[in-house]
Amino acid sequence: MAKSEGLSNRISEFINELYKAWRQDRKTRESQWNKAIDAFLGNLDGYWKPDEAEGWRSDYFAMLIKTKVVSAYAIVCDTILQGGEIPFDLNIDPDEPEELRVFPEGMRKKIRRQLLDCKADRELMNIILSMALYGKGIAKCPVVNTYTKIRYEPVSFAPPFMMANQNQFVRFIPRFEIVSSPGMEYVSVWNIFSDPEEDNLQDGYGIIHREMYSAYDLRKLINAPFFNKRAIKKVLSEVNSNTFTEDVSSLPPSLREIAKRNKVIQYLEYWGRIPKKLLSDYTRKNGVNSLARDFGFNDTDIEGNEFEGHICIANGEVIRLTDNPVGYRPYSQAFWEVVLDSSDGRSIADNLEHDQKMSNGIMRAIIDNLRLAGNVMFAGKSEAFVEGKPKFKPGFWAELSAEVDDVRQAIQQIVVNDVSQGLLAVWGVIQRLADENTNLPKIISGETVTQKKQETAFEIDQRMQNAGKYLGSVIRNIDEGIIEPVITHLYHYNMIQPGNEEIKGNFVVNATGFNSFQNRFLRTQSIKQTLALVLSHPSLTAEARIRPHLEEIYKSLDLKPETFLKSEEEKSRDQQMALQQQMQMMQMAQQKEVAKIQRELADMKKKLSEALMYAEKAKTEKAKQLVGVVGGR
Repeated sequence: MAKSEGLSNRISEFINELYKAWRQDRKTRESQWNKAIDAFLGNLDGYWKPDEAEGWRSDYFAMLIKTKVVSAYAIVCDTILQGGEIPFDLNIDPDEPEELRVFPEGMRKKIRRQLLDCKADRELMNIILSMALYGKGIAKCPVVNTYTKIRYEPVSFAPPFMMANQNQFVRFIPRFEIVSSPGMEYVSVWNIFSDPEEDNLQDGYGIIHREMYSAYDLRKLINAPFFNKRAIKKVLSEVNSNTFTEDVSSLPPSLREIAKRNKVIQYLEYWGRIPKKLLSDYTRKNGVNSLARDFGFNDTDIEGNEFEGHICIANGEVIRLTDNPVGYRPYSQAFWEVVLDSSDGRSIADNLEHDQKMSNGIMRAIIDNLRLAGNVMFAGKSEAFVEGKPKFKPGFWAELSAEVDDVRQAIQQIVVNDVSQGLLAVWGVIQRLADENTNLPKIISGETVTQKKQETAFEIDQRMQNAGKYLGSVIRNIDEGIIEPVITHLYHYNMIQPGNEEIKGNFVVNATGFNSFQNRFLRTQSIKQTLALVLSHPSLTAEARIRPHLEEIYKSLDLKPETFLKSEEEKSRDQQMALQQQMQMMQMAQQKEVAKIQRELADMKKKLSEALMYAEKAKTEKAKQLVGVVGGR
């Protein structure tokens, strides 16, 4: 027994050495992840803790990284998960003989049902967010989960002799059905440790998936296939509140500051290669001689003679050891941006690190400057006042000492100039740089930006196209790195499992996320660009049909065109109303014109009457003058 435990320790020590080495190798990347999550949450700890935020100084956080990450995450999720389903298709293998071909519809429906059971759309959304924030997202598939489904069955409580109206005596009772189904799940990048010399998880030396288990979690594995009951019971007997020894800095952020932990068992799930010389004696001692026979452990001393397996370790104790086919490790990953000659990806947060830091500094400087410029500050001599240092308020009276001839000798105001306008100009430049550094302009999420120099429609269209191509490359990464491997694993699982032979056949898996993106985004942008060109030239407008363009745009947005576009009856009714309004306006205009003419005629009559009266008056005055002259003579 002791010898067997020693052999188990040799295997666990080997895997623990890999775990420690790979954890050390990713320390640099962990620091970037910490910066990213702190920026996303607006935490002022660690890297983002500013010296200028001490005391009265502003600790404002600009949340630039969060805004860009959430915007890109929403667009990618909305594009890929149209209808809430993982986009994929199965096609008949072209090399399959005609007489053996099976239509893939049955297998396609089965996989869709399995994805629905495990809520794969939510898991994929978590993976996409991980990609945008950390640079990569990881999926595990297949993961066989057990679900409890409730089905209701009708039961009649009617007496045997009653035949009519028995429905009133029918009641539905629940029936609980236990179902095992494969699915996919999101795995945090903080819990995966892999060979840093390979960017492909299948080609590297191995993968270690670390989780923290409670005693309850571990006990559930006692009766699971290929698990060592004796080893599990040994671990459970040694578990206590002091068992937890894991370095919390490498745990997911939400698990680092827990005061009382229930999950204290370190559970390492290793998928990869291991030297056969460590396994030969262990397999024989633990009753798995088939492994030694099938994989030829007789030449174990040869360097490089390795075995691909699946090994589970709980608190340093091997509790499961099985073989695994090469190339079928149940993990897949995708990068937000592929970094050439690197085993890791680059995220939006990585691209915005310097912009985020400058944004924080600029906004804090603006707030601090406005606080100083907007508050009254004085410098003076306390002894110049009879009652010492005064406390100013509106209507305040301060008695100066007799020696003070001028109040300016006692106190003067400190004036701080407002320089916020210059800082705001710098802020605008940083925002533009953030758009360029991420290839995600604000306009792609519908936000308009006020600039001194307005962009032309062509410039906006070019930026939208470049952003679309950039997001297209991200969606291709998801197709190839996540969706295609996940669907392939589920397809292989269903082919191996017994039953449903009528739906099985040789199919080719195709991920169609990028096709959805093309149909929804790129195609929509092309239609909008063409429509803008048509509307800009009257000659083209006369040649083109506008309505089909609008219908295609609404369809690409998953909207019904008839909800937004007018029917022929509505357009005819609107035309009639417009014609009636036009006639009413013409009548009103005619009435106004007639009224204007009448006013002008009245004015002319008035002026003519006044002119006649003036002429008559002048004639009378002249006659009086003549009479006076004659009488004088």
